[in-house]
Amino acid sequence: MGREPNLSLPRYHPVDGPSDLARRARPATPTCLLVGRAIICHMPAPTNERHALERERDELPTHVANYQRELDATPQEHKERRERREWQIRRARKRMAEIEAKLAGS
Repeated sequence: MGREPNLSLPRYHPVDGPSDLARRARPATPTCLLVGRAIICHMPAPTNERHALERERDELPTHVANYQRELDATPQEHKERRERREWQIRRARKRMAEIEAKLAGS
């Protein structure tokens, strides 16, 4: 009867040693949390309502430009899609006016 073959895998230790392998195997600290069905990403919170309104006011022109570009690229025969883009543009412009009114009043 012969000897059974050695089927064990060789141990691997990186240059930095076994502790380095364990450190690399650990998952990185997540930047987003999964809570129930919602994903909560860590982002800086506005310090107050005025700051949040100013941030939204600064972002809305970019949204309007993107909607307009999408509208221009949409063929005339896609009526529903064009109507939706037109509605998004109107909604964003209306929101910009609301924000300007709130900021002027405060």
